[in-house]
This record gives sequence, C-alpha cells and structure tokens, in this order.
Amino acid sequence: MDFIKCNVAIVGGGASGLMAAVELAKSGKGLKVAVFEHHSKVGRKLMATGNGRCNLTNKNLTVNSYRGGTEYLESVLQKYNSNYITNYFSDIGLVTYADDQGRVYPLSNNVSSVYDCITDYAFSKGVDCYCDVTVKKIIPEKKGYTLLSDDYRIFAENVILACGGKASAKLSTDGLGYNLLKSLDISVTNIMPSLVQVPCSNRCLTNLKGLRVKGEISLEIGNKIIGKESGEIQFAKGALSGISVFQLSGYVSEYFSNRKNKDNIAFYLDLMPNSTAQECLELLKSRANSLHWYKLSNFFDGFLHKRVASALYSECGIKDIQRTASTLTKNEITRLAHCIKGWKFTPTNAGEFDNAQVTSGGASCKEIDFNSCQSKKHPHLYIVGELVDVDGICGGYNLHWAWSSGIMAAKNILKGYGKTND
Repeated sequence: MDFIKCNVAIVGGGASGLMAAVELAKSGKGLKVAVFEHHSKVGRKLMATGNGRCNLTNKNLTVNSYRGGTEYLESVLQKYNSNYITNYFSDIGLVTYADDQGRVYPLSNNVSSVYDCITDYAFSKGVDCYCDVTVKKIIPEKKGYTLLSDDYRIFAENVILACGGKASAKLSTDGLGYNLLKSLDISVTNIMPSLVQVPCSNRCLTNLKGLRVKGEISLEIGNKIIGKESGEIQFAKGALSGISVFQLSGYVSEYFSNRKNKDNIAFYLDLMPNSTAQECLELLKSRANSLHWYKLSNFFDGFLHKRVASALYSECGIKDIQRTASTLTKNEITRLAHCIKGWKFTPTNAGEFDNAQVTSGGASCKEIDFNSCQSKKHPHLYIVGELVDVDGICGGYNLHWAWSSGIMAAKNILKGYGKTND
C-alpha cells in the first residue's frame, strides 16, 4: 500500500471538488493538494450537465431557488452571487454569456470549455490527481486525518469531502460519501432523488411516449396546490418528464418518503394555460359547430397532436372516434374541456436515482459552519457540493452551490496557512 502525505486531500473530482482545487492552486506554490476520484476521470457528471452546455449559474439567484438548508444559504448567496462566480470563471479564462432567463453558459455552448478551464488551471498549478481511487475510511488523527483506499494510505492535514450524492451513479457515486459521513458521526438527512421524471399510473403514457407539450402543470397533495410550473412537459414511458416536472419532483419524492402520508397526490396538466375553463369550453363548442362534419379522429387537427387527442378521448370515455363532431354531446364537450384544463396524472412512486440530476438530502446543515463549510464536529474537515443537504431547481442553481461551497472551503483552509486569495 503506497503512502501519500498532503496538506489538503479532496475526496471527489466533481464540480465542487475541482473548484476547491482551483482556489487552493491560486494561492501559489507551497501547499500539496491532491484530488482522489472514484472514477477513471474527474468531472464525469459535470460533462453531462445542461445537455452538454453547462448552465454555470443564474442571474436570478435567490434562496427561494433551493430546498434544504435555505435558512443557512442567505449569507452564502449574498457573498458568492452570480456575478462573483461569473467573474471567477473569467479569471481562469472562461468567456460566458447569459440568456434571457438569466442562465449563464460558456460562450462556446460546450461544457468542455468549463471542464478544460478548471482542470487546466488546477493541474498546471501543481494539484495532483489520483483516479480510480475509492476512499473507504477516514480516521481522525491529532493533526489531520488518515484516509484509506485499497491501494493508498493517505495523511492529510485538511480533508474536503466532495463525493457527490446518489443521483446518476454511473457519472458520480452510489452514495459512498454518506457512509463516510456516518462513520464520522455526522448526521445525514433523508436521501431522495430530485430533478427527475415521475412515474405515473396513467395507461395513456405508453402511447404518448416521446411527445412534448407546452402548458402548465400543478402538483396537488391533500387537496392543496404545492407547486405550479409553466413550460415544456414531456411524456415518457410510464412517467411525466421535462423541466416543469423536474422542478416539482422533489415534493413527490418527499411525499413518498413519508410512509405515514395518506393524502392524495396528483399532477394536473393544463394544455391551455392562457385561457379560462369557460373559454376552452366555448372554443370546443365553436369547433364542434363549425367543423361539424369532421370525424372525431380529425377534430383536434391544428389544435393538439393526434396522439394527445386520442389520449384525451380515452380519458373522457369517448371510444368511437369515427363519428362526426356533430354527434358530440354537451356532456362530452364539457368533459373534454375539463380534461384539457386539468388532465389528471397520478404519481405512483418517487423517480429513480439513476435518472435523477441531483440528490435531495445529505449532510445535516445543522452540523456545518456555513461561513466555511467546515464540520462543526471535526475541525479541518469540510463538506461541500451535493453531499450537503442543499439542492436547487433547474437553472444553474445546483452548480452555483457546488462552485461556491468548494471555493468557500478552500478559502478557509488557506487562512490556516496564512494565505488568502481575496
């Protein structure tokens, strides 16, 4: 077993760990910093973000964009705001732009630009990187920590735990960081998938697979609207997907994690969010009159996709679609209008971690100093990124937390060596 001694050991080469490495590298020569990555290459999950474009941060950054630990995040987001992160990347060579929704991307629209800037800077400044290394145990010592893997015994004065969560295990980890936390007696909150497609019981989803619609989707639990999102909704095999669904998926996971929860849960999809229920009804009545000779199979042509129309008929109990629109009864038109304005989908369980973009839950925020991301129980041990019970909605918010927490931990470590990059 080989022995490695360093000032800082970073466990995990994802977004937060790599950014911590950059910040430490900025201090100049002197500190020995090593990144230990579970996979054969660092930044695998980072390379898959934003459909390969990498949404770095968001100009509309607020604490309301996060779940978990929100009471601790206000001061962090004020200091490390979107301008701070954008300027930080500019300092290491990345050119960015913001779209009309405030989402910040590399000018190249390619995540490789982000990856290259981070890794080029850190590794050219002397940060060591060890891939295919899984840290399985951390032992607190008097002046640091001993880390054990199958091939290495590592001693580090400071440790940054940046192992990621349980989401997208093929790109990250299967949650091994939580075992390390628990072995150090650090509390871990309930772990759930978030930003993930939601399985639903509706049979129509089989025939709708692959279609996308624009609309508004609401999540109702116990006759109370928990959240509402507008935008694109995607029909998947046995599930609802798309960004609008992702934004609400965390609430669904939380619902199913509570075994005592007996409240009803349902999504309601509005295919005409800019029209009232009465306007929708009048539109259908008008079409039934002006297109009275159309077969029902063609009645929604120019209005809805044929497969969506077919599913609506099925939901409303209308079986014969070879009849003409003139035969639609008042009750049938009313049912169709009701379904267009509030198509009910019933979630059956939380989504799968393998399909999730992020993990909800993690190291308890109560046990972390949010001025430094340092463990309150273990000095010189830092917990950052997705491993912490902080998760945001889509739009660059999760990466923003990863960058910020990595920088914050590194800055605090540098203070201990009389160095600062401020």
